[in-house]
Amino acid sequence: MPKATPATIRKRYRDAFFMGLATLLPAVLTIYVLLWTYSFIDDNIATPINNALKAQLRATAAGREVAVRLFDLDPELLRPGHAGEFAAALDEAFPGWIGLGAAIVLCLAVGFFIASFLGRRLWALLEAQLLKIPVVRAIYPSAKQITDFFIQREEEKKERFSRVCYVQFPSPGQFSLGFVMADGLRGIDERQGRRHLTVFVPMSPTPVTGFVMLVPEEEVHPIDLSVDEVFRFYLTAGLVVPERHAVGEGGGAAPPALPPPTPPPSPEER
Repeated sequence: MPKATPATIRKRYRDAFFMGLATLLPAVLTIYVLLWTYSFIDDNIATPINNALKAQLRATAAGREVAVRLFDLDPELLRPGHAGEFAAALDEAFPGWIGLGAAIVLCLAVGFFIASFLGRRLWALLEAQLLKIPVVRAIYPSAKQITDFFIQREEEKKERFSRVCYVQFPSPGQFSLGFVMADGLRGIDERQGRRHLTVFVPMSPTPVTGFVMLVPEEEVHPIDLSVDEVFRFYLTAGLVVPERHAVGEGGGAAPPALPPPTPPPSPEER
C-alpha cells in the first residue's frame, strides 16, 4: 500500500468534499426553490386574500358575529369600544391556510374559465387592451414569456419549438443548439437561390431570450435532444448534459467533421 503524502491526503479530502457537495446541492436547491415559491405565494397572494377577508369580517356587525362563531372568539368583543381587541383576536385566530386555499381555488377557477372558448376570447381581448398601455406593453410580454417557459406543458413546448437542431454560430466551426421555428422568408430564398429555415438559438442562462436567424436548410443539423434537455443545457451554462451525449474520460473516436458550409450560388449559376 503506497504511503499517504500530504498532497494525496489533500486530494482525498478535496474529492470527498466536492462529491458531497455534488450530492447535496441538487436537493438543497430544490428545497430552496420550493420554499421560495411557497413564500412568494403566501406573501403576495395568500396574505392579501387573508387581509381582505378579515377586513370584510371587521367591517360589519354581521361579519363580526360570523367571526365570533367561526373562530370561537369571546362574545364580549362584539360590544362597542372593543374594535381594537376584536381585530387583534381575529388576527390571532384567523387560519393562514384560508388565503392559500382561496388562491388555489382562484387559480383553478381562472384556469377552467380560460380553457373555455368564451374565456380564451375574453382574455385575448383583455390582453390586447393591456398591450395598448405604454408601461404595461414594455413589461407584460417578457413576463408572459418567462411564466410560459416555466409552466408550459411538454406538449405545448413541442408545438412551439418544432425541432431541435444545431447550427454553426456565432462563428464557423463553433456550434449552438437551437430550434427550428418555421420556414424562412420567400424574398431571401429567391435572392439567395436556396431554402432557409428560421432558427431560434437561446441565450444562457436565460433561454427565453436569444437570437432568431435565417439559416440555409443544409446547414441546420438535427440532434437527438428534447426541448427540456436543451433548456436545461442553457440554464446551467452547459453543465447539465444528457448521459447519452456525455463524453466519457476515454473519449473514443471523434465524430467525422462536418463539411464546410455550402457557398451561395453565383449570379451566373442562378
